[in-house]
Amino acid sequence: EYMGCSRTCMTLLKLVLSVVLVDGTTSNSAHASDSPTSVPLFTQLSLSSAASFVRFRIQQYQEQLGVVSATILASPLINRFPKLSAHLKHRIQSIASAWEINTQTLTEILEPQCPLLLLENHPSHTPRDAKATESESENQTPLTLTQQKSQLSSCYDSCDQILYHLARDWSDHGNSVHNSIYHPIVTKLLEYLPITTSTSTSSSPLVLVPGSGLSRLSYELASKGYRVESNDCSYLMAVASKWVLTTNTSRVIHPFANMMIDVLNSQTVANTVVVPEFLVRDRNPLAVERMSIQHGDFLELYNTQYRKWDAVVTCFFIDACPDLLECLNTIANVLKIGGIWVNFGPLHYHNLPRVTTSTQSTLYMDTHSIGHFSNSMLPHPSAPLSVDEVRIVGEELGFEFESVQEVPCEYQPILETTQPSSYVASFTVARLVEEGVQWRAQKEVSHVKKVIEVD
Repeated sequence: EYMGCSRTCMTLLKLVLSVVLVDGTTSNSAHASDSPTSVPLFTQLSLSSAASFVRFRIQQYQEQLGVVSATILASPLINRFPKLSAHLKHRIQSIASAWEINTQTLTEILEPQCPLLLLENHPSHTPRDAKATESESENQTPLTLTQQKSQLSSCYDSCDQILYHLARDWSDHGNSVHNSIYHPIVTKLLEYLPITTSTSTSSSPLVLVPGSGLSRLSYELASKGYRVESNDCSYLMAVASKWVLTTNTSRVIHPFANMMIDVLNSQTVANTVVVPEFLVRDRNPLAVERMSIQHGDFLELYNTQYRKWDAVVTCFFIDACPDLLECLNTIANVLKIGGIWVNFGPLHYHNLPRVTTSTQSTLYMDTHSIGHFSNSMLPHPSAPLSVDEVRIVGEELGFEFESVQEVPCEYQPILETTQPSSYVASFTVARLVEEGVQWRAQKEVSHVKKVIEVD
């Protein structure tokens, strides 16, 4: 039904072409079949292609300065107000200075990490020799920069987001976030999955953190003794995470240089923060040793890791998945029986399709409805479940919810803005007590695939 819409046809065509490009690259991979999990896109790029992507993102960030400046001075009436005109020109100069510092810092943080040698300390993945990985990566067919732009264009995988997350997660500017979100999660996991003084590093519980961003929550968990794996779909986030965890020096950044809306004080754009606020590898090197970073799509990377993890911690994550039901099913699949799932966050839903009615009003509808889908939306978005409906799905998947709360939290650092930054988050702890219906179906499909391969 929705194939009748030309805009949707173009979206589907782009999706099909991107799959063909990725499959073409995968078929040339010498080691794809040896990987313990599905190989994410960036492990299929040569080192030169990865470096090109980073340079493209930094160049994209530099070009935004011109857009910001033009936007501030867009009105032809500004020159009629001499004081305002002088003030805005001074503001642009401050922004330009901040932009230059940010660009230098981003280059230092991101470019040296292009060889994709992320933290690989976790026992759940087969260790790989660094030189062998680099050699294999170089032998793969690189994607062109045009292909990278079309496939990997995401506001989340951008320099702006790196700067914002650095300020929020790894500076004292984000203490309100750490105290209202991360610390309660760590406390709750310790309650339901304790770490004892007799627990050795090799036997400590395995914790998976999908949608980990810059790995601050993962670090806090590893500091308590857990073995933790960070997973994020953003290549830049994964690379910046490694920098934060291993750097021997801090940097000064201007994370608010591009703020143009909801600003109370124009001087905010010049504010600086120091990141990281402490050198992680000096303060707690054992925590870093208990951590690993895996870049790639959560659903693709972990859908075959059945019963491997003692806990999964999702923080502001499940509503960002393209398919919420598939996300919950994957969480149930990867957990051991008796494993713990801690979830914290709202149900904001980032992937709902927008449908324009005959009166041009915008509605949120499901994928089977007839209408004009937004060109930026995938054809299979999250089902917009309520909090109680998420629990219904969880129970059918074999979870028993042992703690259910709604708690206020600060998602963004408090600064001089008119935009609200707080949520009332759903904060739940569930234990996987049995194999749910979706697990059995997934297991049967996996068994059928193995039989076919053997035959």
